Amino acid sequence: MLLLPHPPLGRLGIGRRFNRTLHGRSRHRKADVPGHNVFNGYTRPGWGDALDLFCPAGTPVFALESCQQVLHRNDETRLEVVYLQGGRFLVVMAHIEAARPGTPRPYERGDVVGHVRGDLADPHLHLEVAFGRRGSEVPLTGRTPDELAARLRAILSPPLARVIDIRTCDVLGQVADPRDVPLHFPGYALVPGGDHRADQGKLYVERAAR
Repeated sequence: MLLLPHPPLGRLGIGRRFNRTLHGRSRHRKADVPGHNVFNGYTRPGWGDALDLFCPAGTPVFALESCQQVLHRNDETRLEVVYLQGGRFLVVMAHIEAARPGTPRPYERGDVVGHVRGDLADPHLHLEVAFGRRGSEVPLTGRTPDELAARLRAILSPPLARVIDIRTCDVLGQVADPRDVPLHFPGYALVPGGDHRADQGKLYVERAAR
């Protein structure tokens, strides 16, 4: 399991358990399978691929990036769905209780956009991801759910930053999020006002005052 600061299901990771066959009419599955209409239209089959990420009811679902909720549908048949448009991705999430019904609704990366609904026999998040903007998006696809999950992990994996002791210049290890420093390096804290270059792979720390 891959643990990320803010994947769709937070620190549960991606792919704890997911669907074993592709949904609907996808790029790799031309015949429509009723019940799952995927990308390029909520009310008709599309040509993207989707993952069902199974998890307990009530599990929070997080925004992958700063985005706007540009579509919210809830027909009260367990198909509540939101479209989230960000600068990099167009994301579709279904079978959730939306945190902010209606449109437009802004979110920042890591904000809770909803919770997995409990009215399914096997609660899960239905997830579709594409690059670009709605109408010209390029869906993330895979010939199998395993391949699709691997590609999703790859694009959501944050760059790792080296954690450096500012006094000794020793590299203590790596983290994906500066907030994880106290967790992975007990006794250390980020240098207040330090010249942190997380975007260049460097985080400076020092032993926390006792």
